[in-house]
Amino acid sequence: MGLFSCSNPSNDLQDTQWLIGTWEYAFNQSIEMETWNKKEHELRGTGLFISLGDSVPMRKMGIISENGKLVLVIQEESFEYISKYHIEYLGKDSLVAVSHSNVWPQRIIYTKPDANHLHKHMSGKQQQMNNSVTSYYTLKK
Repeated sequence: MGLFSCSNPSNDLQDTQWLIGTWEYAFNQSIEMETWNKKEHELRGTGLFISLGDSVPMRKMGIISENGKLVLVIQEESFEYISKYHIEYLGKDSLVAVSHSNVWPQRIIYTKPDANHLHKHMSGKQQQMNNSVTSYYTLKK
């Protein structure tokens, strides 16, 4: 069994509250931001890239209930297609979302090691090669 047991995922949106906030990841003189807010019966997020003073919207995200199960949905800014990831594990400070039909990534893992930090690990196969990226966010105050 791996780091996360995927046998009994929570289907309660309340269990995603730990994602709420504006998270910044600084790298190469740029900033990637994710902002998560609760909106009625879902969690909504936006992704933004800031470089040399220019802000570029990257994606819209959400955690919704679909057929009684929680799903992470992502729409990249330049595409109409919406990727759906089934949440296979949801804990008090982590979630694992998987989509076997997505081109890349096929797995997204969010973990919150403490109150001020959020890690996002994306992985999967891309052009027949395993590929992974981890982003380390800090809560914007």
